[in-house]
Order: sequence, then C-alpha cells, then structure tokens
Amino acid sequence: GQRIFPHTELDDKFSGRGLSSVLIRQALADTRAAGQRIVPICPLVARYISKHEDDVGDIVDRATPEALEFLKSR
Repeated sequence: GQRIFPHTELDDKFSGRGLSSVLIRQALADTRAAGQRIVPICPLVARYISKHEDDVGDIVDRATPEALEFLKSR
C-alpha cells in the first residue's frame, strides 16, 4: 500500500524549468489515484511535499527502518 520514492533525477539540460515539480506532482497524483501512500526518501520529493502539505500530507508516511532496508535489498 506504499510507494517509496528513493531518488529523483532530472538531466541537467532540463534544470531551471520547473520540470522536477511537474514530475513529482504527477507521480504523487498517480500514487493517490492508485490508492497508495507516499514514502518520501528522496530529498527533492520530501521538499516538494513540505511545500504542498495541504495537497498530499494526508497520504504521506515517514520512512521506516523497514522501508530503508527494503531499498538496500534491491
């Protein structure tokens, strides 16, 4: 029931255009539509969420040791 966001990367040639916000906003909207919860490990995703707490805060879970261990196993 959770979607973990471990890392977000955008090619440097696209920086400064606001595309990372578009990417994250759509990914979080897709997560909500799928009935899942968000686990923001990526600092960029966490920062986006902190700025848009009213929009997505209700479906955010903190990263647990289990989630971090899951990522290490991949």
